[in-house]
Amino acid sequence: MKTFTKIFSIVLLTTAQLHAILDSNENNMSDVWELHFNDNLLFNESNPQLAAFSDPDGDGINNVTEALAGTDPFAAEGVMGKFKLEINQANSEYGKAVVLKWYALKGKQYHLEYSADCVTWKNFDEPLIGRDANIEIGCAISDNSGSSNPRVFWRCSVKDIDYDEDGLTNHEEYALLTSAFFADSDLDGIADRDEIVAETRPTVPAITNFRQVNNADDTHTYTWNSYAQNGDWFKIQEVQQDGSWKVIYSENYGSQKIPFIPGVNSYSITLNPNTDYLP
Repeated sequence: MKTFTKIFSIVLLTTAQLHAILDSNENNMSDVWELHFNDNLLFNESNPQLAAFSDPDGDGINNVTEALAGTDPFAAEGVMGKFKLEINQANSEYGKAVVLKWYALKGKQYHLEYSADCVTWKNFDEPLIGRDANIEIGCAISDNSGSSNPRVFWRCSVKDIDYDEDGLTNHEEYALLTSAFFADSDLDGIADRDEIVAETRPTVPAITNFRQVNNADDTHTYTWNSYAQNGDWFKIQEVQQDGSWKVIYSENYGSQKIPFIPGVNSYSITLNPNTDYLP
């Protein structure tokens, strides 16, 4: 157990921005965070309270920093309000000790540092990954002989991480119920971030069980399963000799429409290559 003084004069929250976030309104704050705390609406900076460097709850932490910390910009207190590093004294087999404690959000990375002068900072230990629970770290402030070390200062930084490098942070992925370890959670060939931007479902394969049957009259029948939604449309692609894909049919342009039927996920269409395929 590391040994430090019992005098803790300052506790700081620092942040380290990672730009691999979902940020459609380009304000350096996660869309997922904005929607969660703003009644499912993105922040509109025409409202001064929602500007990046505003502090609507008056806790001294601006919106950009609250977004990175994952805390509530409209509540200064509580678990989802102001980030708070608690320090409590305790006794241990090593002598007098303190316990450092804070609530760590799932997918966020926390880094505890200490300093004797608030200028030079040293790592206390390896970074820790939050799991929507308290993190507690104990350290001795004196040994059993009663001696103690000089005064020390503490700070805890929080940052976002992106294990699968898909442009969504781990914290966003947990909120969206996608995988933080696979860029394509449903293995349908479309990356999670692309599905979120396109407003499709990253945890449900777009197309499965695709089949083509060549009919005696030279038409082709295509069947597939898809959890389509009202307003969805389909296109069929064919691989070319050079390995590229060419769209041969899209109902945005073709005469045959594939109707969306609520509760049905099996689709079929028969096409004549001479009249229905795109040139």
